[in-house]
Amino acid sequence: MHIDFGTGEATADGITIKLVSRELAVLNALVNVYPGGLAKNLLWAAVYGVAPDSSSNVNSLDCTLSRLRAKMHEARWPYMIACKRFLGYSLHRFGGQP
Repeated sequence: MHIDFGTGEATADGITIKLVSRELAVLNALVNVYPGGLAKNLLWAAVYGVAPDSSSNVNSLDCTLSRLRAKMHEARWPYMIACKRFLGYSLHRFGGQP
């Protein structure tokens, strides 16, 4: 997988998707811990640069994740974002290959 912050593109297995900066930040954070995961508050901190507090709009991260998942699905990207209880968000590859 390759993430190009200059062009705003992420490529895996020859399939390229165009992403906005927050989507790139989410994907980059998940790639950095692959095959592990990130709790929502740690993913928030990786994307926004600060820990969430009571004034944070945590729905904005949910919206970013939703848009990113839709782009990955539409392009038939070989990875998906999963959310597992006690683990958090993580990347999973279709077909079980790394």
